[in-house]
Amino acid sequence: MARKQRPTVEEHKVLARTIIDASCELQRSYILVANSYPHQSREVRKLKQVLAALDAARCALDTALCREDPERYSTEVYYLTQSERAAELGNRS
Repeated sequence: MARKQRPTVEEHKVLARTIIDASCELQRSYILVANSYPHQSREVRKLKQVLAALDAARCALDTALCREDPERYSTEVYYLTQSERAAELGNRS
């Protein structure tokens, strides 16, 4: 059975940006919902589960990138640098 082709580092960068953008949007939604419904409500819990699943996917893909291309691996692919995090926070306003 043929082995599936793994994503390149460049493809991982695109995947990472998509996941980061989705996570930021969902976090904004979570804040709105959490401020509108009780914290133990189904609505809040489900959004929290989605955020946790997205974070788990990001972690798994980061681990895969490290395993598949350790020489080109950088945590900055799936996790923002400090300056990028600050810029993301500035964009939330």
